[in-house]
Amino acid sequence: MKKLLSREEELKNIFRYKWSPCDPMYYRSNLFIHTKRVTWIASEIAKFLNNVTAKKIDVWFVQEMANFHDDDEIIMWDYLAMDKEVFSPEQKKQYEFDSNNAIEILYIHYWNIWNNYDYKDILLKLRNKTWIEYLIVEFADKLDAHLEVSHELFAWNKMFSVVLSDWWLNVGPFDYTRNKLKKRLDNFSEYFSPHIDLSGSFLDLNSTFDENKCLKNSKLHKISNLWNTWYNLYDKWIDIHLKYGTQEDVNYLVNQLEFK
Repeated sequence: MKKLLSREEELKNIFRYKWSPCDPMYYRSNLFIHTKRVTWIASEIAKFLNNVTAKKIDVWFVQEMANFHDDDEIIMWDYLAMDKEVFSPEQKKQYEFDSNNAIEILYIHYWNIWNNYDYKDILLKLRNKTWIEYLIVEFADKLDAHLEVSHELFAWNKMFSVVLSDWWLNVGPFDYTRNKLKKRLDNFSEYFSPHIDLSGSFLDLNSTFDENKCLKNSKLHKISNLWNTWYNLYDKWIDIHLKYGTQEDVNYLVNQLEFK
């Protein structure tokens, strides 16, 4: 069995969207920073829901699930969501087998990495998609993907937009990701009243976005031009880097890794 590097090193070595035609992706993220962002977003959502609803959510559980939600990709690498959606029955069965195998390998290497829950227990719980905590993490995962796309477009990565528009069934990348977010939000309806005021939270999908306006007015990112984009979800995403992140985390936003 191949000896793995530290979990942080392994996550940093896996870059997102690498199997896609999204090339170049100026600020291509790795699983390390993606995992951090999902944990931040999921934590914010859980705390928000605890404040506005009578049903309480285990915030620690949400954070643990978010923190380890992509660890199996250390073994399996990154499968894109749209690829999984068209898996054949045989491919789904193989993916399930590989996922189970990945958990066993990860536990051998990282059994002592845990906070409030046993590492393997968390990896197994991530397979149970009925937990409300899981639904929050799933939403946060899709939201971060949506905002990674936003980050490219706000840097005038027009090629990224064109490629994605063709690849995602002739719909804009924002339509694709927002529709997936809305479907996830609908999953919350059985737990929470549909009349909750979501304004100001990461669950508020009413922010409007004009892709043409974005591309027309965008430029490569600098710390000074990351705010006030008139897209509230994106601005909140930028803000959480300063609220929770280190300088290295903020640098991921502005250090261009790929070029035309």
